Amino acid sequence: MQRKDVRSSQLVDSGVAANYRQNNDFHAGHAEHEATMKKPHLFKKIIRAFKSCFGHGFDGADAVCPSHCVQLYHYVTNHERLSVFQGASKDSALGHKLNVEVELRHCSSYSMPLPPVFYHYFRTPLPYARTLLLQEKIHQLQHAARRSSSHNDILLLLEHRPVYTSGRRQTEQELHTERTRLTSIGADFAVAARGGQLTYHGPGQLVGYPLLDLSRTSPPIGIRDYICKMQKMIQSYLLRTHGITHIPSDHTGVFLDPVTKIASIGVQVRHRLTTHGFAMNVTKEPLEWFGRVVACGLADVKAGCMVEAKGKNVRVEDVVPGIVDEFGTSYGRDMVKLSPQNAGELGEAILALEEDALAAGEWLRAPSPDS
Repeated sequence: MQRKDVRSSQLVDSGVAANYRQNNDFHAGHAEHEATMKKPHLFKKIIRAFKSCFGHGFDGADAVCPSHCVQLYHYVTNHERLSVFQGASKDSALGHKLNVEVELRHCSSYSMPLPPVFYHYFRTPLPYARTLLLQEKIHQLQHAARRSSSHNDILLLLEHRPVYTSGRRQTEQELHTERTRLTSIGADFAVAARGGQLTYHGPGQLVGYPLLDLSRTSPPIGIRDYICKMQKMIQSYLLRTHGITHIPSDHTGVFLDPVTKIASIGVQVRHRLTTHGFAMNVTKEPLEWFGRVVACGLADVKAGCMVEAKGKNVRVEDVVPGIVDEFGTSYGRDMVKLSPQNAGELGEAILALEEDALAAGEWLRAPSPDS
Protein backbone atom coordinates (compact mmCIF):
# COMPACT_ATOMS: atom_id res chain seq x y z
CA MET A 1 0.00 0.00 0.00
CA GLN A 2 1.22 3.52 -0.78
CA ARG A 3 1.64 6.09 1.95
CA LYS A 4 -0.19 9.31 1.18
CA ASP A 5 0.90 12.63 2.69
CA VAL A 6 -2.27 14.70 2.74
CA ARG A 7 -3.73 17.25 5.10
CA SER A 8 -6.03 15.93 7.75
CA SER A 9 -8.69 18.35 6.51
CA GLN A 10 -9.16 15.71 3.84
CA LEU A 11 -10.55 13.37 6.46
CA VAL A 12 -14.06 12.39 5.50
CA ASP A 13 -16.60 15.04 6.48
CA SER A 14 -19.42 13.09 8.07
CA GLY A 15 -21.58 16.20 7.79
CA VAL A 16 -21.39 16.00 3.99
CA ALA A 17 -22.45 12.37 4.13
CA ALA A 18 -25.31 13.24 6.48
CA ASN A 19 -26.55 16.00 4.16
CA TYR A 20 -26.39 13.64 1.24
CA ARG A 21 -28.46 11.08 3.09
CA GLN A 22 -30.97 13.74 4.05
CA ASN A 23 -31.38 15.33 0.62
CA ASN A 24 -31.34 12.24 -1.54
CA ASP A 25 -33.04 8.88 -1.58
CA PHE A 26 -30.11 6.53 -1.07
CA HIS A 27 -31.00 2.91 -0.39
CA ALA A 28 -29.12 -0.37 -0.14
CA GLY A 29 -30.67 -3.62 -1.19
CA HIS A 30 -30.48 -5.21 2.27
CA ALA A 31 -30.26 -4.00 5.85
CA GLU A 32 -26.64 -5.04 6.31
CA HIS A 33 -25.69 -3.35 3.06
CA GLU A 34 -27.49 -0.18 4.11
CA ALA A 35 -25.29 0.00 7.20
CA THR A 36 -22.21 -0.55 5.04
CA MET A 37 -23.20 2.03 2.46
CA LYS A 38 -23.44 4.71 5.15
CA LYS A 39 -19.69 4.61 5.61
CA PRO A 40 -18.42 8.17 5.06
CA HIS A 41 -15.44 7.12 2.93
CA LEU A 42 -17.85 5.62 0.40
CA PHE A 43 -20.12 8.66 0.46
CA LYS A 44 -17.09 10.81 -0.22
CA LYS A 45 -16.40 8.85 -3.41
CA ILE A 46 -20.03 8.95 -4.52
CA ILE A 47 -20.21 12.71 -3.95
CA ARG A 48 -16.96 13.09 -5.90
CA ALA A 49 -18.57 11.14 -8.71
CA PHE A 50 -21.55 13.50 -8.77
CA LYS A 51 -19.27 16.52 -8.88
CA SER A 52 -17.22 14.95 -11.65
CA CYS A 53 -20.32 14.26 -13.73
CA PHE A 54 -22.46 17.29 -12.96
CA GLY A 55 -19.90 20.00 -12.35
CA HIS A 56 -21.46 20.90 -8.99
CA GLY A 57 -22.42 19.44 -5.66
CA PHE A 58 -25.51 17.26 -5.57
CA ASP A 59 -28.51 19.04 -4.10
CA GLY A 60 -32.17 18.15 -3.92
CA ALA A 61 -33.09 21.13 -6.09
CA ASP A 62 -30.54 20.39 -8.80
CA ALA A 63 -31.91 19.40 -12.16
CA VAL A 64 -30.16 16.35 -13.56
CA CYS A 65 -30.49 15.19 -17.14
CA PRO A 66 -30.50 11.52 -18.20
CA SER A 67 -27.07 11.77 -19.82
CA HIS A 68 -25.64 12.72 -16.43
CA CYS A 69 -27.21 9.60 -14.96
CA VAL A 70 -25.51 7.48 -17.61
CA GLN A 71 -22.15 9.11 -16.85
CA LEU A 72 -22.62 8.50 -13.15
CA TYR A 73 -23.60 4.89 -13.78
CA HIS A 74 -20.42 4.18 -15.72
CA TYR A 75 -18.23 6.14 -13.34
CA VAL A 76 -19.42 4.42 -10.21
CA THR A 77 -19.69 0.99 -11.81
CA ASN A 78 -16.10 1.19 -13.05
CA HIS A 79 -14.63 2.71 -9.91
CA GLU A 80 -16.69 1.29 -7.06
CA ARG A 81 -18.16 -1.92 -8.53
CA LEU A 82 -21.60 -0.64 -7.68
CA SER A 83 -24.71 -0.70 -9.81
CA VAL A 84 -26.57 2.61 -9.95
CA PHE A 85 -30.13 2.80 -11.19
CA GLN A 86 -32.26 5.86 -11.78
CA GLY A 87 -35.48 5.53 -9.83
CA ALA A 88 -38.84 6.89 -10.86
CA SER A 89 -38.83 10.64 -10.48
CA LYS A 90 -41.25 12.09 -7.97
CA ASP A 91 -41.88 14.88 -10.47
CA SER A 92 -42.95 14.46 -14.08
CA ALA A 93 -40.21 16.76 -15.37
CA LEU A 94 -36.63 15.63 -16.02
CA GLY A 95 -36.28 15.83 -12.27
CA HIS A 96 -35.83 18.42 -9.58
CA LYS A 97 -34.57 15.56 -7.50
CA LEU A 98 -32.75 12.42 -8.60
CA ASN A 99 -33.76 9.28 -6.78
CA VAL A 100 -30.84 6.91 -6.87
CA GLU A 101 -30.70 3.39 -5.57
CA VAL A 102 -27.27 1.91 -5.00
CA GLU A 103 -27.05 -1.83 -4.83
CA LEU A 104 -24.03 -3.96 -3.99
CA ARG A 105 -23.13 -6.51 -6.59
CA HIS A 106 -23.24 -9.96 -5.06
CA CYS A 107 -20.08 -11.56 -6.33
CA SER A 108 -17.33 -13.41 -4.50
CA SER A 109 -14.57 -11.24 -5.96
CA TYR A 110 -15.96 -8.02 -4.51
CA SER A 111 -15.13 -6.59 -1.11
CA MET A 112 -15.88 -3.13 0.18
CA PRO A 113 -12.84 -0.82 0.06
CA LEU A 114 -11.53 -0.03 3.52
CA PRO A 115 -10.77 3.54 4.60
CA PRO A 116 -7.12 4.53 5.12
CA VAL A 117 -5.24 4.32 8.39
CA PHE A 118 -3.95 7.70 9.57
CA TYR A 119 -0.52 7.51 11.17
CA HIS A 120 1.55 9.87 13.30
CA TYR A 121 5.15 9.58 14.46
CA PHE A 122 6.24 11.31 17.68
CA ARG A 123 9.87 12.41 17.46
CA THR A 124 10.38 12.95 21.20
CA PRO A 125 10.16 10.01 23.65
CA LEU A 126 6.80 10.11 25.42
CA PRO A 127 5.85 9.57 29.07
CA TYR A 128 3.96 6.30 29.27
CA ALA A 129 1.05 7.37 31.48
CA ARG A 130 0.14 10.32 29.25
CA THR A 131 0.38 8.14 26.16
CA LEU A 132 -1.97 5.67 27.78
CA LEU A 133 -4.47 8.50 28.28
CA LEU A 134 -4.15 9.44 24.60
CA GLN A 135 -4.98 5.89 23.55
CA GLU A 136 -8.01 5.95 25.82
CA LYS A 137 -9.07 9.30 24.35
CA ILE A 138 -8.87 7.93 20.82
CA HIS A 139 -10.75 4.79 21.85
CA GLN A 140 -13.57 6.93 23.25
CA LEU A 141 -13.70 9.12 20.12
CA GLN A 142 -13.83 6.05 17.88
CA HIS A 143 -16.52 4.36 19.94
CA ALA A 144 -18.68 7.50 20.04
CA ALA A 145 -18.40 8.12 16.28
CA ARG A 146 -18.82 4.50 15.21
CA ARG A 147 -22.61 4.66 14.81
CA SER A 148 -22.26 7.28 12.10
CA SER A 149 -19.22 5.47 10.64
CA SER A 150 -17.29 8.73 10.94
CA HIS A 151 -14.47 7.26 13.03
CA ASN A 152 -10.94 6.84 11.70
CA ASP A 153 -8.35 4.15 12.30
CA ILE A 154 -5.09 5.44 13.75
CA LEU A 155 -1.50 4.19 14.02
CA LEU A 156 0.69 5.92 16.61
CA LEU A 157 4.45 5.36 16.26
CA LEU A 158 6.77 6.51 19.03
CA GLU A 159 9.46 5.88 21.62
CA HIS A 160 8.77 5.99 25.35
CA ARG A 161 10.80 7.46 28.16
CA PRO A 162 12.26 4.57 30.23
CA VAL A 163 9.35 2.65 31.75
CA TYR A 164 8.57 -0.85 32.95
CA THR A 165 4.99 -1.95 32.38
CA SER A 166 3.05 -4.94 33.62
CA GLY A 167 0.21 -6.74 31.87
CA ARG A 168 -3.21 -7.68 33.22
CA ARG A 169 -1.98 -11.15 34.27
CA GLN A 170 -0.12 -9.72 37.24
CA THR A 171 -1.52 -8.34 40.50
CA GLU A 172 -0.35 -5.29 42.40
CA GLN A 173 0.69 -7.52 45.30
CA GLU A 174 2.98 -9.50 42.99
CA LEU A 175 4.45 -6.31 41.54
CA HIS A 176 5.00 -4.29 44.70
CA THR A 177 8.62 -5.33 45.21
CA GLU A 178 9.48 -4.97 41.52
CA ARG A 179 7.88 -1.52 41.36
CA THR A 180 10.08 -0.28 44.21
CA ARG A 181 13.25 -1.76 42.76
CA LEU A 182 12.72 -0.61 39.18
CA THR A 183 11.77 2.96 39.99
CA SER A 184 14.93 3.16 42.12
CA ILE A 185 17.09 2.57 39.02
CA GLY A 186 15.53 5.53 37.19
CA ALA A 187 12.56 4.15 35.26
CA ASP A 188 8.86 4.83 35.55
CA PHE A 189 6.52 1.96 36.37
CA ALA A 190 2.96 1.51 35.08
CA VAL A 191 0.25 -1.12 35.12
CA ALA A 192 -1.30 -1.64 31.68
CA ALA A 193 -4.49 -3.39 30.56
CA ARG A 194 -2.76 -5.19 27.68
CA GLY A 195 -2.01 -8.88 27.52
CA GLY A 196 1.38 -10.22 28.53
CA GLN A 197 3.59 -9.71 31.57
CA LEU A 198 6.33 -7.37 32.74
CA THR A 199 8.32 -5.68 29.98
CA TYR A 200 10.34 -2.56 29.20
CA HIS A 201 9.81 0.37 26.83
CA GLY A 202 12.26 3.17 26.20
CA PRO A 203 14.37 5.18 23.75
CA GLY A 204 15.90 3.09 20.99
CA GLN A 205 12.76 0.99 20.70
CA LEU A 206 10.01 1.69 18.16
CA VAL A 207 6.55 1.27 19.69
CA GLY A 208 3.45 1.00 17.51
CA TYR A 209 -0.06 1.51 18.84
CA PRO A 210 -2.63 0.64 16.16
CA LEU A 211 -6.11 1.86 17.13
CA LEU A 212 -8.24 -0.02 14.64
CA ASP A 213 -11.85 -1.06 14.27
CA LEU A 214 -11.68 -4.81 13.68
CA SER A 215 -15.35 -4.88 12.66
CA ARG A 216 -14.72 -2.94 9.43
CA THR A 217 -14.25 -6.19 7.55
CA SER A 218 -16.85 -8.89 7.00
CA PRO A 219 -16.42 -11.11 8.88
CA PRO A 220 -14.61 -9.02 11.53
CA ILE A 221 -10.93 -9.76 12.14
CA GLY A 222 -10.49 -12.07 15.13
CA ILE A 223 -8.03 -11.15 17.87
CA ARG A 224 -5.72 -14.06 17.04
CA ASP A 225 -5.67 -13.16 13.36
CA TYR A 226 -5.01 -9.53 14.26
CA ILE A 227 -2.01 -10.47 16.41
CA CYS A 228 -0.76 -12.93 13.80
CA LYS A 229 -0.83 -10.23 11.11
CA MET A 230 1.09 -7.91 13.40
CA GLN A 231 3.76 -10.51 14.08
CA LYS A 232 4.13 -11.37 10.39
CA MET A 233 4.28 -7.65 9.55
CA ILE A 234 7.32 -7.19 11.80
CA GLN A 235 8.95 -10.37 10.50
CA SER A 236 8.41 -9.29 6.90
CA TYR A 237 9.80 -5.82 7.52
CA LEU A 238 12.96 -7.13 9.18
CA LEU A 239 13.61 -9.59 6.38
CA ARG A 240 12.72 -7.47 3.34
CA THR A 241 14.29 -4.21 4.49
CA HIS A 242 17.25 -5.38 6.58
CA GLY A 243 17.81 -9.04 5.72
CA ILE A 244 17.20 -10.01 9.36
CA THR A 245 15.72 -13.49 9.66
CA HIS A 246 13.61 -14.87 12.49
CA ILE A 247 12.90 -18.34 13.82
CA PRO A 248 9.48 -19.81 14.65
CA SER A 249 8.56 -19.78 18.33
CA ASP A 250 5.74 -21.02 20.52
CA HIS A 251 5.78 -17.60 22.21
CA THR A 252 4.19 -14.43 20.85
CA GLY A 253 6.71 -11.97 19.43
CA VAL A 254 9.64 -12.09 17.01
CA PHE A 255 12.72 -14.15 17.87
CA LEU A 256 16.13 -14.04 16.19
CA ASP A 257 17.10 -17.37 17.77
CA PRO A 258 15.65 -19.53 20.57
CA VAL A 259 17.01 -17.21 23.28
CA THR A 260 16.93 -13.76 21.62
CA LYS A 261 13.76 -11.73 21.21
CA ILE A 262 13.70 -8.57 19.11
CA ALA A 263 10.01 -7.61 19.18
CA SER A 264 7.09 -8.00 21.58
CA ILE A 265 3.32 -7.82 21.09
CA GLY A 266 0.64 -7.06 23.68
CA VAL A 267 -2.82 -5.83 22.72
CA GLN A 268 -6.19 -5.03 24.19
CA VAL A 269 -9.49 -5.21 22.28
CA ARG A 270 -12.72 -3.65 23.57
CA HIS A 271 -15.86 -3.35 21.45
CA ARG A 272 -13.69 -4.65 18.58
CA LEU A 273 -11.54 -1.50 18.90
CA THR A 274 -7.83 -2.13 19.50
CA THR A 275 -5.33 -0.43 21.79
CA HIS A 276 -1.68 -1.12 22.72
CA GLY A 277 0.33 -3.02 20.08
CA PHE A 278 3.97 -3.88 19.35
CA ALA A 279 7.49 -2.86 20.36
CA MET A 280 10.65 -3.54 18.32
CA ASN A 281 14.18 -2.96 19.61
CA VAL A 282 16.18 -0.92 17.11
CA THR A 283 19.31 0.31 18.94
CA LYS A 284 21.29 -1.18 21.83
CA GLU A 285 19.96 1.36 24.35
CA PRO A 286 17.03 -0.79 25.59
CA LEU A 287 19.14 -3.91 26.18
CA GLU A 288 20.67 -2.96 29.52
CA TRP A 289 17.24 -2.00 30.84
CA PHE A 290 15.83 -5.34 29.72
CA GLY A 291 18.66 -7.03 31.57
CA ARG A 292 17.20 -5.90 34.90
CA VAL A 293 13.98 -7.94 34.57
CA VAL A 294 12.62 -11.23 33.34
CA ALA A 295 10.75 -9.78 30.39
CA CYS A 296 7.44 -11.35 29.37
CA GLY A 297 7.96 -14.13 31.92
CA LEU A 298 10.67 -15.81 29.79
CA ALA A 299 13.58 -16.48 32.12
CA ASP A 300 15.81 -18.04 29.45
CA VAL A 301 15.30 -15.29 26.84
CA LYS A 302 17.30 -12.07 26.40
CA ALA A 303 16.52 -8.96 24.37
CA GLY A 304 18.07 -8.44 20.95
CA CYS A 305 18.04 -5.44 18.61
CA MET A 306 18.36 -4.55 14.94
CA VAL A 307 21.78 -2.92 15.34
CA GLU A 308 23.30 -6.14 16.71
CA ALA A 309 21.46 -8.38 14.24
CA LYS A 310 22.44 -6.27 11.24
CA GLY A 311 25.90 -5.24 12.40
CA LYS A 312 25.24 -1.67 11.28
CA ASN A 313 23.93 1.49 12.90
CA VAL A 314 20.16 1.98 12.56
CA ARG A 315 18.13 4.87 13.97
CA VAL A 316 14.52 4.64 15.07
CA GLU A 317 13.42 7.42 12.73
CA ASP A 318 14.92 5.50 9.80
CA VAL A 319 12.69 2.51 10.58
CA VAL A 320 9.38 4.40 10.61
CA PRO A 321 8.69 4.73 6.84
CA GLY A 322 9.29 1.03 6.21
CA ILE A 323 7.09 -0.04 9.11
CA VAL A 324 4.31 2.24 7.87
CA ASP A 325 4.48 0.69 4.40
CA GLU A 326 4.63 -2.86 5.75
CA PHE A 327 1.70 -2.19 8.07
CA GLY A 328 -0.43 -1.00 5.16
CA THR A 329 0.51 -4.05 3.10
CA SER A 330 -0.15 -6.51 5.91
CA TYR A 331 -3.58 -5.12 6.79
CA GLY A 332 -4.58 -4.18 3.24
CA ARG A 333 -4.90 -0.46 3.99
CA ASP A 334 -3.68 2.80 2.53
CA MET A 335 -1.57 4.77 5.00
CA VAL A 336 -2.12 8.52 5.27
CA LYS A 337 0.07 10.88 7.27
CA LEU A 338 -1.91 12.73 9.92
CA SER A 339 -1.60 16.50 10.32
CA PRO A 340 -2.43 17.20 13.98
CA GLN A 341 -3.04 20.90 13.29
CA ASN A 342 -6.04 19.94 11.17
CA ALA A 343 -7.31 16.88 13.03
CA GLY A 344 -9.69 18.49 15.51
CA GLU A 345 -9.93 17.06 19.02
CA LEU A 346 -7.56 14.21 18.17
CA GLY A 347 -4.95 16.63 16.85
CA GLU A 348 -5.19 18.81 19.96
CA ALA A 349 -4.54 15.77 22.17
CA ILE A 350 -1.51 14.77 20.09
CA LEU A 351 0.00 18.27 20.19
CA ALA A 352 -0.56 18.51 23.95
CA LEU A 353 1.26 15.22 24.48
CA GLU A 354 4.18 16.38 22.33
CA GLU A 355 4.45 19.53 24.47
CA ASP A 356 4.48 17.39 27.62
CA ALA A 357 7.26 15.24 26.19
CA LEU A 358 9.42 18.27 25.41
CA ALA A 359 8.78 19.77 28.86
CA ALA A 360 9.88 16.52 30.55
CA GLY A 361 13.47 17.13 29.41
CA GLU A 362 16.23 14.53 29.30
CA TRP A 363 15.97 10.92 30.43
CA LEU A 364 18.44 8.42 31.81
CA ARG A 365 20.43 6.71 29.05
CA ALA A 366 21.20 3.69 31.24
CA PRO A 367 19.78 2.29 34.48
CA SER A 368 21.32 3.37 37.77
CA PRO A 369 23.06 0.65 39.82
CA ASP A 370 20.72 -1.34 42.09
CA SER A 371 20.70 0.08 45.58
